[in-house]
Amino acid sequence: MAEVVLALDIAGRTGWAHTGATAGVPKIGSWDGPTPDKAEDGSYVYGACFASFNRFVRWKLAEIKPTIFVFEAPIPTVGPGTKASQFQTTSHTIRYLSGLIAHAECAAFDAGVDSYEKSPQAIKHYFVGDRGAKKEQMMARCRQLRWPIKNDDEADAAALWAMASSIVDPKFSLASGPLFAGAAR
Repeated sequence: MAEVVLALDIAGRTGWAHTGATAGVPKIGSWDGPTPDKAEDGSYVYGACFASFNRFVRWKLAEIKPTIFVFEAPIPTVGPGTKASQFQTTSHTIRYLSGLIAHAECAAFDAGVDSYEKSPQAIKHYFVGDRGAKKEQMMARCRQLRWPIKNDDEADAAALWAMASSIVDPKFSLASGPLFAGAAR
């Protein structure tokens, strides 16, 4: 049985890519979820966001029936190799993104689908050969492959899909890895 990969770049606007009907070309899109509400005391209320995202992921899992689910890991804000000023974020952003990821993993678990996370640096290195690649480089690579992306979230999801696809089918990486940039398909 051929593996079906579902890849998500999880954020308020979540990019998605999954195995499609054409070999080597993912189906790509993005989903815009509601933003967290702000309570009168200035705190954030996440229930509607998490519930909506949970429904979206469950629908995507039911629609395509993937055998593998992979998502981009959040960028670490502390730890080895990070500097205090390197990543600017807030506790709100950490809670929001962590909550979205938790809902995605729970939905995959309930669907019986193995889930994996890959670091943004590893995805960038695989896709364009540069661990520090910028959004524009990721989008340019997708366009080079003639993949129908509309935004950087879709490009990141497509890159992640390509990386995961090359792991489950080593022949795939020969067709789409950075070494063969611009090669005829």
